[in-house]
Amino acid sequence: MDYEIAFDQDENVYRIYAGYEFAAIGEWVSEYVRDLESIQRVLIAARLAETEKETTEFKHGPFTVILSEEGISVTRQVDMDSA
Repeated sequence: MDYEIAFDQDENVYRIYAGYEFAAIGEWVSEYVRDLESIQRVLIAARLAETEKETTEFKHGPFTVILSEEGISVTRQVDMDSA
């Protein structure tokens, strides 16, 4: 997985830039993976998936994120009452 981490000085947050496009993943990253600690947790989970074949699951708000050796899966629960 190719990625670049950069600090956005205008918004005072870290950003992850990847070489492909995604919808739920992009929404999860922009809403919940904004500080250094969150970014580090995700990158450690990605490294464990690649090297140790370990699966890690995160729950952030309506998002369920699973990182495994196959890749990343992000699902978003939709509240039908507010949709």
